[in-house]
Amino acid sequence: MKRALPLLFLCACTAPEARAPIPRITGTPAPDEVRINTTVRLQTMDGVGANAYAFPVADDLGWRWEQARWALDGLAYVRVAPWFPHWELQDDAFGVSKDITRTHDLPFAEYLAKRGVEVSLGVWDLPGWMADGEPRMLRAGMGGELGESIASYVAYMAAWGVKLPVVEVQNEPDITARVKYPSPEALRDAALEILDALDAMGLTQVQLHGPNLHAPGDTVAWARVWFESERLAARTAAVSYHAWWSDRPEDFEAIRAFAESVGKPVWATEVGYCPLEAGCYEADGALVEHPDGGFPTWKKPTRHFRPDTWATAWDTAGAYHRAIAWSGASRVYHWSALGHGAWVAKDGAPLASYRVVEHFLRAIPPGARLIESAAGDPEVRTLAFLRPDGSRSVILLNGGADAARVRITSVVAEGGRGRRVRVTDGEGHREAVFEGDALVLPPMSVVSLVLR
Repeated sequence: MKRALPLLFLCACTAPEARAPIPRITGTPAPDEVRINTTVRLQTMDGVGANAYAFPVADDLGWRWEQARWALDGLAYVRVAPWFPHWELQDDAFGVSKDITRTHDLPFAEYLAKRGVEVSLGVWDLPGWMADGEPRMLRAGMGGELGESIASYVAYMAAWGVKLPVVEVQNEPDITARVKYPSPEALRDAALEILDALDAMGLTQVQLHGPNLHAPGDTVAWARVWFESERLAARTAAVSYHAWWSDRPEDFEAIRAFAESVGKPVWATEVGYCPLEAGCYEADGALVEHPDGGFPTWKKPTRHFRPDTWATAWDTAGAYHRAIAWSGASRVYHWSALGHGAWVAKDGAPLASYRVVEHFLRAIPPGARLIESAAGDPEVRTLAFLRPDGSRSVILLNGGADAARVRITSVVAEGGRGRRVRVTDGEGHREAVFEGDALVLPPMSVVSLVLR
């Protein structure tokens, strides 16, 4: 695969604006008030996206593609989990393993690309000749081979009309998810070798995101090393991380501040949450008081990760809020739309997690601008957006044990009536209820509306 391919790839990502520190609302909302301020505008969103496995397209592992593919509707971008280790099972033997790339990865990516969804390559695992050991790591001297494998995969997809404008070095490189990198420096060096391979094949417009860690906490430490390379910084689309395992504001705010310092947007390349220290697949816990780093006490159910349960759906809503409001993420990739951990069942039935994400999908079209918002009730968390058509959308999370009644007001006299007001809680997904001019937020619920 030494042939140069003069191809042009463009990422549909939004250039970062100059962003002030996390704003303080103009004035103090009354206890029953949610106040929005369209004059304080923060990051521009690229819409909502997701991670998705490729294998459902072939009806593998019990999936029914025709019934389940609707789960990709409305997404602006997808990070695909492909059969990447099978792409090069032996050195320079590309795409020969049962032609699994042709029967799984390619038709899945084609389906997305034809619908205008931006497709990016996720790298979860590597073939055995490239990585081994305990924990599994990239073998010494294999950085060039890794780069060639990724670049040749991108070129193959491009030859079939699917452009992959953004790739990554490794999913969660700081832990042994599949392949671990021993240090930030090792990850940075591998990224540079990927750039060498991309450039050698004429893929000079393909960008990387990084460091793509498993949780917010160590992201800035790894990102600092990544951005020490001017060449790598210039080819980096965004500072990326996964929103699991933390609800400490300082972890997210540090990512926001670092991204601003290097002039890059923030991407939460996996949005999900599980508060169990022992792992997301342990037994159910109980409803607990959970201190939230100086913020008011936030009650949450500590459950293992099951997208069919309201507990997981609720935790996911909180992860979206933290990623957007605290880290300033302009992209949020849900975990996941299809395959393992999906928001839809194998037969196409929507699960509880999808009902929560529906609020974000309809409230945040590409080009929506996060605007300042706050609630007088400390149990209510808010997100508000100025949408490209001039309407405003609001998402409210009531974490209290009791229902809250709120009036939505604006610092600027803009008027507008609420349309399509929906609520989701442990009882299901339905139209919201008003009492006079107050919107009722059931306990532990997600409510969204569009103001026109």
